[in-house]
Amino acid sequence: MNKLKKQDLTIVMGDFNAKLGAGKTSLYTWKSPMDKPEKVLRNQIDYILVNQRFRNSCITVKAYPEADIQSDHVPLVDTLKIRMKKIIPKNGKRYDLRKLKDPDVRENTQAELHRKLTRINNQMLFSVEKETNGFQKVVEEIKNNF
Repeated sequence: MNKLKKQDLTIVMGDFNAKLGAGKTSLYTWKSPMDKPEKVLRNQIDYILVNQRFRNSCITVKAYPEADIQSDHVPLVDTLKIRMKKIIPKNGKRYDLRKLKDPDVRENTQAELHRKLTRINNQMLFSVEKETNGFQKVVEEIKNNF
């Protein structure tokens, strides 16, 4: 259980053969084979466990003792309501484009962009993909220097 992620919903269902306190006979999930009207032997030993983060997701848990199944256990039905949150990816580094209003910064950026793009054009790459990749690399370099 320690290796599971906290943000994942973990549901553990099972027959936990432990009797907790002197429970009510109306709350039972198991009937003993020796259960008789004069001597009631019923216990609440079947549980549905969820991790603490999702404890409010359990709307109802019902036991159906009248179910016609070939078992000495009573079926439990759990209603869960889970709201999934849309994960929005974080944007990368933000750039202060207001710096481009400064004439010195704008001239230096334009000159560097022109110099690098001229170098790419002189290489004669003969491929649109290569030229596009080269242009993207130049823009990234200038952004990182910016």
